[in-house]
Amino acid sequence: MNSVRDSFDNKWIAFLGYLLLTESFLLALFYTNPIFLILSICSIFLVYFFYKFFITSLYLWVIILIASTALDQWGRVINGITVFHIAWFLSILSLLIAVLYKHKFTVIIKTPINKYVFFYISFSFFTLIFSPNVESGLQYLATTLALFLFFLVLLNVIKSIKHYKIIIYSFIGSNLFLSMLALYQLLFQNILYFGRYSTETSTGEKIWRVSATFDDPNVAATFMFVGILFTLGVIIYSREKLVLKILLVISLIPSIAGIIATFSRSGWVSLIAGIIVLVLFQKNKKYILYTLIVSIIIFGAFLIYTPYGEFITSRFESIFEIMSDVSIRTRVFMAVSGIWMFLDNPIFGIGYRGFPVLYDYYIHPETPRVLLHMKESHTLFITLLAETGLIGVSIVFLWFKRVFKDNISFIRKVRDPFLISILVSCFATFVALNIDFLFYGSLFPHFNLIWLIFAIIYSVEKNFIDINST
Repeated sequence: MNSVRDSFDNKWIAFLGYLLLTESFLLALFYTNPIFLILSICSIFLVYFFYKFFITSLYLWVIILIASTALDQWGRVINGITVFHIAWFLSILSLLIAVLYKHKFTVIIKTPINKYVFFYISFSFFTLIFSPNVESGLQYLATTLALFLFFLVLLNVIKSIKHYKIIIYSFIGSNLFLSMLALYQLLFQNILYFGRYSTETSTGEKIWRVSATFDDPNVAATFMFVGILFTLGVIIYSREKLVLKILLVISLIPSIAGIIATFSRSGWVSLIAGIIVLVLFQKNKKYILYTLIVSIIIFGAFLIYTPYGEFITSRFESIFEIMSDVSIRTRVFMAVSGIWMFLDNPIFGIGYRGFPVLYDYYIHPETPRVLLHMKESHTLFITLLAETGLIGVSIVFLWFKRVFKDNISFIRKVRDPFLISILVSCFATFVALNIDFLFYGSLFPHFNLIWLIFAIIYSVEKNFIDINST
């Protein structure tokens, strides 16, 4: 071990020596042209960036990846490339550099869910043989594989409780930023910062739905409820300082108000389900009462002190009156169309990504004409059932069952309160995301969040389970 460390130190000292010579040369050339002084300063920052992000502090990429996920539309660069894509590429590059440069860096590739991921990708790729949407299918499978690599990067760079704390608080901070932005959009009605989605009240008044940095308010609500659940998990289960917990409780006010402002019913239902699951692990039931009181106060204040009270109430009531709302009714009929596709192809399905193309041939006759432009099923389970049949559904069921089982097992084994708080938050969030996928069928970009949860769960196993089990 000492020889490996000495080898690493010697290489780094040699590198710094070459840098010093380069800096001296550039400073000497400064007398001939001032541009060389700028190059000299820039090279120092580049070397620091290289050393910090590519060698010694790889976990910082997780923070950047979380922040870039939160930026979404605001982080678009060119031709669909976003800041997340750039951060993803650099994070993988940094891992490779660490492996080549450090020598002592051990890469963890084998995980309990690998076989399910590869079975899913392989079978979906097989169904492309008869899929009517091959190009889109290849793009989605490439994205799934890229997110699996994202999961492996996170699994390898998260190594200590300090890393977990920095990551979770960064996520909570990103969520707070999105919530405040959503409230700003709603209060000031700045149409330039709105998504393209709107809805109407019972009187026919058009109301624009805020989406923060995202294109879709439902996706914004998904990010927000995940942030709220992690905040609640830290408040309830960790032993952080009282001052920090008070600040987190205060941060819940704009966070819950922000998700209400999206008018996303799927987000509301998923958040409620996640909170219920979250508090089930708490033996001290007073926290359940506190959580309910805070939520009711914020929700009540939003109803009373904003002009949207009646609209929010009617929108929430529509959840329980399925066939009375055009949007929900369309979801139901699209689900029926997906079941018809499945019944025609029960074993292998209609082919990966075939739903948007074949939907026109399976449209329910009572589908509202105003929403015929929608081609993606808003129920991910139905999409999976229609496109990959019983085999694809079985693979994903076994995959998610393994994650649920491992998550609960790790909660019982770990001893550190902060680790318990984030594992409980992961379990509640995973349940909430699966419920969300029953109402909203888009995988991206908030599918990044599921892979983040996978990485947290299995990095805890990698770093702490053996220690605490002995």
